[in-house]
Amino acid sequence: MVKALCQQLAASALGIATGEGDFPTEIPNLSLHRQHGTNGPMPCVYPRGLIVPLGGKKQAVYGDQIVDYEMGSTLLVTLDMPVMSQILEASARSPSLILFLKLDAARLVEAAQEIEGTPAADDCVPPLSLAPADPGLVEALIRLLALSREPQLQRSLAALIEKEIALRLVSGAHGPVLRRQLIVGSPKQKIANAMRWLRDNFVERSAIDSLAARVGMSPTSFRQHFREVAGTSPLQYQKQLRLQAARQLMLNTGASATTASDKVGYVSPSQFSREYKRLFGSAPLDDVMRHKR
Repeated sequence: MVKALCQQLAASALGIATGEGDFPTEIPNLSLHRQHGTNGPMPCVYPRGLIVPLGGKKQAVYGDQIVDYEMGSTLLVTLDMPVMSQILEASARSPSLILFLKLDAARLVEAAQEIEGTPAADDCVPPLSLAPADPGLVEALIRLLALSREPQLQRSLAALIEKEIALRLVSGAHGPVLRRQLIVGSPKQKIANAMRWLRDNFVERSAIDSLAARVGMSPTSFRQHFREVAGTSPLQYQKQLRLQAARQLMLNTGASATTASDKVGYVSPSQFSREYKRLFGSAPLDDVMRHKR
């Protein structure tokens, strides 16, 4: 049953994602992503949300953790997470196809309050939670994606279906992980708040100790918990966010490396080039030219 539902969702998604690339839908929180070939490991940041693979096979690596996912599974991203991402299996005939749903934190909190459940132990909360696809969840996603073709119903029904999805997530296999993340005042929630702040304000030159104080933690505890959650230090996390944003500016707007580095908060263009090459394996201009071929 789950396989048939996933195939139905994939068929609907392919009707929107008709070629390679990223495809926003008429539903603001819902997007599709299609690629026809494999690639090597690439650094990127997975935003918080639900990833539903509908074709091909992908891998995400963070710290010493390796997560492979393909059709029949769902991947819950509980934090804006820096990973090494790779497409393991894909072709023009059988493309890599991903449905991504951005999750609203307030809606998840409301859902967790409506349905009783037990949070996972604090040391058992991975930032990427992999679970088998749930039939009810896939059915709800089919109905949500179908609203892309019914604009007159979107305003009334999309919010209802997204609430249903939130209820199914907190009551299903991902529920214990979600509930732990939603506990107010827990170290992981504080780190999640810090990561969200960095995501929104990565251009600012804010001291890490100030950020620790902002979320109510000592600098030592903050650094320790941040590395446990994100697999990297706060400074390295901020650096990855800046470099990812600069790369998108150069690819999508044609900005020069100097302009992009300035816009994301770098003072020294030479430092930007060094750190860009260290992360992406090529100097900014070479990297952009390779992706535009």
